[in-house]
Order: sequence, then structure tokens, then C-alpha cells
Amino acid sequence: EQLSHGLQFNRFHSIQMLQVCAHAGNWIRQTGAYQWYFDVRDIVPRKIDVWHEHFIISLHRNYIEKSAPALRASREGAGRTIESVWRRWQGETNRKFDDWYREEAAAYGRSTLKHYAEYLKQLADIQAAGFPTIPNPLEEPLAVDSVIQVAHVFESAGHDQRDALQKTEDYFSSASLSEIPWIHISSCMCAALARRAASGRKKPPSRGFLQDIQIISTLLPYCDAIFLDKECHSIIEELKSHFDYPTKVFSLRNKEDFLEYLEGIEQSATEEQLCALEEVYGSRRPEPYLDMFDDAVI
Repeated sequence: EQLSHGLQFNRFHSIQMLQVCAHAGNWIRQTGAYQWYFDVRDIVPRKIDVWHEHFIISLHRNYIEKSAPALRASREGAGRTIESVWRRWQGETNRKFDDWYREEAAAYGRSTLKHYAEYLKQLADIQAAGFPTIPNPLEEPLAVDSVIQVAHVFESAGHDQRDALQKTEDYFSSASLSEIPWIHISSCMCAALARRAASGRKKPPSRGFLQDIQIISTLLPYCDAIFLDKECHSIIEELKSHFDYPTKVFSLRNKEDFLEYLEGIEQSATEEQLCALEEVYGSRRPEPYLDMFDDAVI
């Protein structure tokens, strides 16, 4: 709340679908390579370059306590997944970076179509059991939303519903999905990790690594700077030749550079800006609110 005044990014699926739908529209029009423009204002729910209220009023609920078991189970499941994949990668000593990259890049489209087909089968089974309508609506997986959104893009481009669904299947089966930034970045990160496993590294990454990949691949192109753990930082540095974004990448490996970056932002403020800051927030304008780190306050 103190750093962003409660501002959060949109849901990752929403951000990813923003890219997918833009790419799908270009794919159906066959207008050549898509030109990507990344504006952080597209992925946050409200304005960021504005004056905020002087006070923050928070209602602290027990949401985290209630959701902790589910979050823990999800994290442990992801940990088991990455350990299983890690063991497979360790045995793939005859493969190259591009082999793993193509495999990962194709996984999104293949998985989307698979889960969509499973959902349709569930609906058919329910209707075959004698329920003309679904008594308790099934929770739609994200794959269903992905298919619906892309099909809508194709319908908006002039295709009828049946043709749009066929084009959607073709689209999710195409190799061009690797052009989508978040798919490209995540596939590169997985391929880099697979290369490390096949090169003899024994220890798999942390249980949260799959979530790290999702966060980094989704947000990296939109950010001025991003602070990562050491392992993710080293992977991004290793992949410099595979993608080039102006985002500055920091971790504890280069913490001095990070502090210098922050000081540079502070020093770039003009006297006019500082005066406006004081007018809005009072005489303590340049002072950080450090009381939040006081043990007595916590």
C-alpha cells in the first residue's frame, strides 16, 4: 500500500490474453509480423501518474488465513511438477536449447485445446445424463475463456461462428504462438533451466519457480525495472540474446546498481516537482515513511 497506494496489476490471465488477442487479430488478417507496444497503463485497473489521497484507510480481513491452505497446496503441487520435469531434463543430454524452447512454446496452445475439449466433454456427459441445463454450473477453466476470446476476435474479423471456432483451433495449433511475448519469455526461461539440468546441475529450482516464470514473462516488457531473486536474475541475464526489452533487471547480485537507480530517480526530481509534492503532502514530502518497519508498530 505504501509503495503503490494499493495499486495492483490486472490478473495475469487478463494481461496474457491482451497479448494473445492482439496477436490473433494480426494472425487472422495476415498482415505480417505484429508490432508490439507495451504500455503499463494497459495492465493496471486505474491511473498511476496521479496525486493520491493523503491518507490510506485499510480494512484488514482474514482472507490470507483462509486461503493459505489452498495456496500452500498449489505451491507444493507446482514443486512436485518442477521436480518431475527436472528429472526428465537431466536425462535429455542430447537435446539443445531450441529443442526445449519449441516444446515449451507449443505447450500453451496444445494445453488450451486439450482443456477446452475436456470441458466440452463434461458438458456433453451432463446433458447425456438427462440434465437439459447444468444444475450447478461448471467452473470454466482459463482455457475456455482463451478459446472464447480468440473466437470472438475472429468473428469480429468477419468469420461466422463455425468458421471462427475452426480458425481458433488452427491458431492454437500454430507455431506462431511463440511470437507472443509472454510465451516467448517463459519458453526461453524453461529452455535455459532445462539446459542447466542437462548440463549436470543436481538441485532443482525452488517450489515457486513456475510462479516466478509466470510473473516475469507477463510483466517484464511493461516495467521500467524489476527486482528478482538471484536465480531468475541469472537466467534473464543468460537470455539477453533471445529477447531485448529496456527493462532494468536487479537482484541481490547487483544491489548497488539498484540503489544507484533509485537514487537517480530521486535526484531527477526538479524543484518545481518537489514544491508541488510539498503542496500536496506537506512538509515531510521527501521523507520515507519508515515507521512501518518498527517492530512495535508491526
